[in-house]
Parts: sequence; C-alpha cells; structure tokens
Amino acid sequence: MLTSEQIKESWEGRNGWYQNPSTRLWLSLGDDVSLGNYVGLGNDVRLGNYVRLGNGVRLGNYVSLGNDVRLGNYVGLGNSVSLGDGVRLGNYVSLGNDVSLGNGVRLGNYVSLGNDVRLGNDVRLGNDVSLGNGVSLGNDVSLGDGANVISVGARFIGSFTITKENVLIRIGCETHPVDQWVAHGDPLAKRHNESQWWEETGKSMLTFLISEAKLYTKKYIETHQ
Repeated sequence: MLTSEQIKESWEGRNGWYQNPSTRLWLSLGDDVSLGNYVGLGNDVRLGNYVRLGNGVRLGNYVSLGNDVRLGNYVGLGNSVSLGDGVRLGNYVSLGNDVSLGNGVRLGNYVSLGNDVRLGNDVRLGNDVSLGNGVSLGNDVSLGDGANVISVGARFIGSFTITKENVLIRIGCETHPVDQWVAHGDPLAKRHNESQWWEETGKSMLTFLISEAKLYTKKYIETHQ
C-alpha cells in the first residue's frame, strides 16, 4: 500500500502536483489518501482527501476523484472520468471514457458503464448492472441487480434518461417524455425532414426504447399499447 504521505515525501513535487518517478506522470492528491497494490495511474489524475483505491485499480488520464471516494479492487476508469464526493464503487467495476458520477453515487460489484454516461447525485446501482454509451440517470435513481440499460445506434442515436419524475427519450437531437414522442413523433420527424426515416426506423427505435425504459421505472403506465 502507498499513502499520500509517502508520495509527498518521496516524489518530486511542484505546485501541489507530484511526479511518479517510474512513469514520469503527474498526480495531484489531498490528505489521507491510500493506494492499494498494483494500482496504475494515468497522467493528470486528481485525488481528493480521504480517497481509498483498492488493489489492481487502473485510472486513465485526466481522472478526477472528489473527497471521501472509495474504489474496490480491480476497478478500471477510462479517460476524463469525474467522480463526486462520497462515491463508492464495488469490486470489478468498469467505467468508460468521459463518465461523470455525482456526489454520493453507489455502484455494486461487476458494474459496467459505457462512454459518456452521466449519473446524478445519490444514484444507486446494484450488482451486475450495465449501462450503455450515452445513458443518463437523474438524482436519487436506483436500479436493482442485473439491470441492463442501453443506447441504440442507427442513423441517429437513441437513448433514455431516467429521473424520479419521468422517463425522457432522446432520438437524435430531440429529447422528450414518452407521451410526447407517442403523440408528436410524426411532426418532430417532419421538422427535421426525416419523415421517411421515422416511418422506416424511428418508430421501431422508439418502441424499443419505451419497452426498455419500462423495465427500470414504475412511473410510466402502459397507456399507449
């Protein structure tokens, strides 16, 4: 195990940054930080106060961890990942690039998040959860064990955002609640001169996204079937 005190004493320091003598990469860290065995750190990594990294953790470049963050064993974070204060990640968690987790987020074991995932504050994910690229969850959302939330790629990307109040579906550059998509999908497509694509592909994508969203929220009632 390596502590922040040992790093600050033995690594070259410059304006609050410390250079790893082995990799020549730079690290910024607060007080009372500990790194487990076989931890790998990218360049320009920032660790707040009271951070704990388990064994075998791998952090990409430009990763930022807030205060009081705990990462379990064999956690892998991609580049440009940001974790808020009080985040807890279990063992064997994998986060893609450009992922952002708010304060107080809790992820269980064997959780996988794709690229560009956004989680609000106090989100709770159980074990064996998978979130695809571009998925967004609002504050105080909880998903149980084995949940699998995906985004759909075609000519336009389709994904959905779960909040405590609603489910918002995004197709292309348009984001709306489910009922608005069902009622106004045709004029929305016409606005972008995509009526043909909407008939051939968009409606099927919407149906699929709605069916997926229903698996993870009790808020939406099946009134459009």
